[in-house]
Amino acid sequence: GHDPIAGGYANQKIATVEDHLNFAEGVRKRIGAKVRLSVDLLNEREWDLIAPCFSELHDLGHYYLQLTSEDHELFDPALRESIGDPVRACYIETDKALGEIRQAAGDDAVIMMLGGPGIEPMISANSAMPEIALKLDIGAGAPPSGEANARRAYQSYVPNAVRHRIAPLARRIRRLLAKNEYKSRRFFSVPHNDNAGCIRINLKGREKYGVVKPGAEADALLEEIKKGLLSLKNADTGAPAVAEVYFSRDVHAEQEGDLLPDIFVEWDRTHNRRNFRRLTSDRTGEIRVPAPVRNGDHTRHSVFWSTGPAHPIFTDGETHLPHEATALITESVTQAHRTEPA
Repeated sequence: GHDPIAGGYANQKIATVEDHLNFAEGVRKRIGAKVRLSVDLLNEREWDLIAPCFSELHDLGHYYLQLTSEDHELFDPALRESIGDPVRACYIETDKALGEIRQAAGDDAVIMMLGGPGIEPMISANSAMPEIALKLDIGAGAPPSGEANARRAYQSYVPNAVRHRIAPLARRIRRLLAKNEYKSRRFFSVPHNDNAGCIRINLKGREKYGVVKPGAEADALLEEIKKGLLSLKNADTGAPAVAEVYFSRDVHAEQEGDLLPDIFVEWDRTHNRRNFRRLTSDRTGEIRVPAPVRNGDHTRHSVFWSTGPAHPIFTDGETHLPHEATALITESVTQAHRTEPA
């Protein structure tokens, strides 16, 4: 049948308690449909590999994490009273789903479960990255960039449901603003997942309007940007805003360099347990951080287990590969750990 929550949370009408409850029911129906499909396939014939994917916990974690704990800064007791804890309810449904699939697979099947990344409170200043990059480049007195102003107005005045429908148009406008504004800039921010901000050098020979010479000039600029980023503090607490700054050249293969940002900015989620509202630095002055759309974001933490008649996948640091499919999954996990800093 059809997807009961096509497009996910961002594409649903979520305005009333009834809307929240309807979305939760849609999630339950979607999990049920995946279970029925998986069981039908398992009963159809013998398979080398079946890999069902349950993304619902991940999606709900992004938008309902604030209802899982009273300690969350956005905890809403009235909404919690009305709709309960959707994340916990989804855990229960997913656990039931895994049980049904395990039973249908039979005792002779090797079962592997990979879950992650987990979800934790959103702590990110990505929404302020265009302004951060501008002020690190031009100076603390620089006004917010045109792109930053447009983004701020867009997030403040355009409803979430509408944003999803006009996303292609919004991206096109953002690119036009960036193209006109960044021609003479030494570096600029680029979009990335909320756990890390990204900056790209306007490098001669690589960018259409490059202004920075490769080699010593670019290397010196990278170090200058890193010092500026590490100087950022949470204006409300005085805690460091940035945990680490990574250069892409140090953590990725050389041939990938032209496709990636030059700098990844990992936000400090150890000393900051609430999302940033204002950042400050002697290099940038004070910068307001627009509120993100989501209240939960990815963590580094995942879980992996295997059960069945074959040897365990991981035993005392050694890897046992009973099937070719296991080798592929193990390689994926290994690659994920190798690229973890970015």
